[in-house]
Amino acid sequence: MTDLDCYVEAIATGTLLGIDRHWGPAQVDALLGGEGPDGLNISTHHWWRDYGLAEIFWGRASIAEHWTGHHFSLQLHRLPGDWCRPNEMLTARHGEFRQRTRFTDLQAALAQRDIPLVQRPYVDDDYLQFEQPASGTTLLVLNHHPAPDPDYPDLGFGDVYSISSSAHPRHLPLGNAPRETSTHQPPTAPTLPPSSPPTLSSSSTSSPTSTSSPSLSSTPSSAPAPRPTEPSPPSPPLELPSPTPDEFVRQALAAVPLTPAQTRWADPTVRGPQLPDQLLTREIIATAARYRRRVTNPAIAADLAEWLTLWPELR
Repeated sequence: MTDLDCYVEAIATGTLLGIDRHWGPAQVDALLGGEGPDGLNISTHHWWRDYGLAEIFWGRASIAEHWTGHHFSLQLHRLPGDWCRPNEMLTARHGEFRQRTRFTDLQAALAQRDIPLVQRPYVDDDYLQFEQPASGTTLLVLNHHPAPDPDYPDLGFGDVYSISSSAHPRHLPLGNAPRETSTHQPPTAPTLPPSSPPTLSSSSTSSPTSTSSPSLSSTPSSAPAPRPTEPSPPSPPLELPSPTPDEFVRQALAAVPLTPAQTRWADPTVRGPQLPDQLLTREIIATAARYRRRVTNPAIAADLAEWLTLWPELR
């Protein structure tokens, strides 16, 4: 296999050596060998590792949550530099990587498998952006001509700049996912006793500066103003029924468009028209696998386990 095969696989499947957004940092470390040349880049919400050609990204909403996969990118514009080397796992599978990849060469390799690209608008006129509709993978191609990029003088018009997997989860034909059960109850607001309406004193009150000021009578001249009506508490949100893990996994397995025997993940003989079902199958099984430890029905667990033999990284 060649470096073009690596790029075609990334574009077609949205994976790199099988890595996709379902892989955690520990799984990627185990495959690619720990930190890349630039080490660990981490902030509150983002974490990525730089492996020279490849960058792997994760994200989280808060520090209380686990890291989840976001996307990966292949920075082809780095290859002409002496400091950038593809990961050993990539070269072991695909051989040496050329310093410049012409878009026409990559486009021809994609056409051999009937894998289409669609041009999309991009914010910078110096680049052209293309997307593979089934996987959502995008690539940037240099569009400035004839002046080279001062940061990458060895690249020119028509060279592939980068490839990035989609960061958006695929829409799945599944219902609600099981919710985590919780015994926590929100605090109850204390009940205050109703306040009494204000009463007027029966004794006359004079102004401290004038003896001719009228006094307040114990009998009001008119009825007191009605008390404002307290707003009624908001209605609780409508909660849709949540399936059990067994029911959710059963529904997921029923929605898979292929059988395990029909699934040929990352198979170079899979052609473009076959990709959508292959990608959808992988995504549904990956979603169902999140609940594998909560499945209690032995038959459902066995059916899911058969699928996970295809993708052991999802276990």
